[in-house]
Amino acid sequence: MRLEDRRPAFAGLANLTEQQLQSLPTPCYLLDEAQLRRNGQIMLELQQRTGCRALLAQKAFSNFDVYPVLAPYLAGTEASGLYESRLGREQLPEKENHVFCAAYRADEFPELLQYAVSQRDVRPLEAQALLAGIVLDTKNFSVRTGSRTFESAAYLRKAGADPVEVKKLFQADLDATILKYQIIQAARLYRNEIAIAAVETPVPRAIASQASDELLNISGISASFVLYPSGDQVMISARSIGSCNVQMVLEPLGGGGNAATAGAQIRGGTVRDVLRELVASIDKFYE
Repeated sequence: MRLEDRRPAFAGLANLTEQQLQSLPTPCYLLDEAQLRRNGQIMLELQQRTGCRALLAQKAFSNFDVYPVLAPYLAGTEASGLYESRLGREQLPEKENHVFCAAYRADEFPELLQYAVSQRDVRPLEAQALLAGIVLDTKNFSVRTGSRTFESAAYLRKAGADPVEVKKLFQADLDATILKYQIIQAARLYRNEIAIAAVETPVPRAIASQASDELLNISGISASFVLYPSGDQVMISARSIGSCNVQMVLEPLGGGGNAATAGAQIRGGTVRDVLRELVASIDKFYE
């Protein structure tokens, strides 16, 4: 059976006369507190009868001015992002704070934990894994790093994360380290600030990425490119901490990424062929 509300507009606002409605500034939102409380009572009775918990879905309703009105009837709030979660904690600090999303930035997660989980419930191994994510995402606090990043790291340290153990997670074996520095040894300087390393033998993608990062630790280098063969294609790993936008450089070659980190996979050519294309694209970027 289909139910249809046939009442005239604003019929639910029984305490307002038509004259009062006409005097309201527009556009505006009209909220009937009595109806909110009535709906809240329905949710409360549902929880009492079934044992479930009812949460305020902030994505659908985030008018925090009336959160105190709904507080007696709900178990807490639901959020899909950091700022919604923060809003729920600020407005309903004693209530539950539920958060869900497919993924979060590494530096956002510890702050979310502060809203949704007691610090004593965060196990040291979990804190360590999160701190490792921040170290990886920020390249050891050198990029995409703000005050909140360090606040998150401090929170995780208090929760039991051990920076020494985190460092061990990123250790490479001797063979991988030697291979990385062989790639770096093959680098040549271009335009006084760009390091380009082109190797003719296949290397693991992770090692090539590490070499790209390591080249940026050399004084005067603001961008790096590592080229290497992989099957029937040539791979490029690129990094930048300067004016060279590696995404724009690699897009003409079919690559992508962002201004600081980019990559490309080029089929049908040798490393030398792709190197010539790369140099031409770099020159065009600086034109």
